[in-house]
Parts: sequence; structure tokens; C-alpha cells
Amino acid sequence: MLALPSIKLLDDVYVVAGPSLTHLYDAYAYLIVRNGTALLIDAGSGLAAEEMFRNIEDIGVKLQTVKYLVITHGHYDHIGGARRAKDKTNCKVIMHKFDADILEEGKTVLSAADFYGESLEPCEVDLKLETKDREVLRLEDIVLEVFHIPGHTPGSIALYYESLQRQNVLFGGDLHGPFSSKWRSNIEQWKKSLKRLLELDISILCEGHNIVEESPHKWIKELFKNIIQV
Repeated sequence: MLALPSIKLLDDVYVVAGPSLTHLYDAYAYLIVRNGTALLIDAGSGLAAEEMFRNIEDIGVKLQTVKYLVITHGHYDHIGGARRAKDKTNCKVIMHKFDADILEEGKTVLSAADFYGESLEPCEVDLKLETKDREVLRLEDIVLEVFHIPGHTPGSIALYYESLQRQNVLFGGDLHGPFSSKWRSNIEQWKKSLKRLLELDISILCEGHNIVEESPHKWIKELFKNIIQV
């Protein structure tokens, strides 16, 4: 498919990959750029990794300044490009320890790679988060509040970030689900996770498959009415 340019959400937040930008199998991947350091949130499927790299460069960011890749959870459309991103930028890969085995061992079923008819290329995880509730992650000048939000997968996390424009951005991964026993999903845990996130002041929700700039709390509440199981 023809790749489209990145989307600028805020002065320091961009969308650099996604189904309408790079490849149909890519979840949205986001880039935070602050004081010369860039941080990638999720890496797509890897099937259009070069297009994602081109989008990063086209906004004036050198690939060697992408020092971190933080992964929201261990599904193929978010982690399939991790190996390519690490090889290209030498970034440190960060994800929750409860999903890290999926990426490090290239697990086809747990990653849902089989759902796409693909395989997952293994990649080492440099930092395995042990977040039980919430913690602050300081990566040079980029500060993220990490929330452990099990449900979709055991190691799902959300990242809460205050932008340069004082906008509170929530990078939520796949808050919408879906859920499957094959992925170790737990709907009751998911409900508790969403309720915790609803306590936050959210200006923009950057979800894995949706960008919600108006009424993000309302959007999250609607998820309780449409639980998707596969």
C-alpha cells in the first residue's frame, strides 16, 4: 500500500505508523520528541518498518535519537516491528515483564501473529517493568507515568504524559480489547483497569487503533457496553 506521512498531534507528539499510514496490520505507533531525545511507543507489525522510519525522518528526527521503544503490550500489530526498530536505531526496548516472554521468545499464538497469518521475530527486552499499579519512568527529559492495566493481556500498560503544551496524553494500547483465552485475557481485570484510567485528566487518548481528541472519558465508558471476545 502507499504509505502516508506522519500526523502531528502536538508539538512533541506524532503518529508515525498505523493502518492508514503504513500497513493495514499496523496498530498506531506514536513518537514523543523532547530536547533531542525521541521515544517510540509501539512499533507496528514490522511489515512496513521502512515506511515508519521514513515518517520519523520526515519530521526532522534522526533515527539515532530514537533511544527508547516502550511497548504497551505483546501483540503482533504492536511488537512485530520491535526487532527492526532495535536494529535500526539501537533503542532500548521496554515492556512489562508479564508480556516480555511473548516478544523475547517470538510466541506466535500469544502474540496473535497467527491471527494475521504471520510469525513474530524475537527481540530482547532491555528493561522489564515490574509495575504493580503505577510508577514514574524517567527517560532523559521524557517523563511517563506507567499504569499496569491487565485485561487485554497480563502485561498491558498505559502511559500518561504531559506534553510541552500542557496537554495530558494517555497512550492506552488496546483499551478496546478484544479478549481471548489464547492471549491470557481477563475481562474482570480489564474493567478494573479502565475504571482506574477514568480517574485521570485526559486531554487526548492515543489508543492502539483509535485517536480520541474529543471526550476521551466518554469514549472509554462506551467500551463497557461493547465487550469483544474472539
